Amino acid sequence: MTEESILRLRRRLPAEHFDHINKESINESSLSRVSSYVQNYDCAVITAFRNQLINCVSEEESEEVLNLSDNRARNKKLKSALMLLGYGVTKVKGSYIENYMEENAIEKKEESYFVVNMDNDSDFFDNIVALGKLYCQDSVMFFLNGGNDIFLYGTNYSDFPGYEQKNQYGKFEFGLESEFMTKVGGRPFTVMETFKNAQINSKKMITEFGRPILDKIKNLKQS
Repeated sequence: MTEESILRLRRRLPAEHFDHINKESINESSLSRVSSYVQNYDCAVITAFRNQLINCVSEEESEEVLNLSDNRARNKKLKSALMLLGYGVTKVKGSYIENYMEENAIEKKEESYFVVNMDNDSDFFDNIVALGKLYCQDSVMFFLNGGNDIFLYGTNYSDFPGYEQKNQYGKFEFGLESEFMTKVGGRPFTVMETFKNAQINSKKMITEFGRPILDKIKNLKQS
């Protein structure tokens, strides 16, 4: 995600990161579900959405503006890669400031993925970071160690948080949980998509879209 998938964690962020917050309702069962995931598994938030391909580590830079169709196509490939890696994936919505603290900073809305390391893959952190770099994200967000370790990790050359720099946000608490859930658009986390529970035709499509992405992040991790 770019700063993007901070998903407006306003209680942990300086107020100037976001000028407005769109409040949306979320039901109690959704809060409980996310809390359970964060407490029992390592989780992350990531997207492939991007306004322009600048400050990139792995992509060719371009000042051409990506439209919604472009970004949704990028996200489809990202989701396929996440599912092929064996992670649980749920779509969430938020807003972000791309290229924060720079002259070309721009506030955008995005479609992100809340990712759950359901099989406790030891490469979870490295894989999410590599995907952040591949899709030119300012950062990806992690919820580790039962929600006791929440931070952004920089995955491109933007000033904030900085390439391979860690920006800490503390623990996952009920107040923070509620703020997080209002930001992701009030969509209940009732369906966690995985490769295992996908239909046969969906598995073929996931493999077709995701395999080339996994090959790319393998090369990124080795470089």
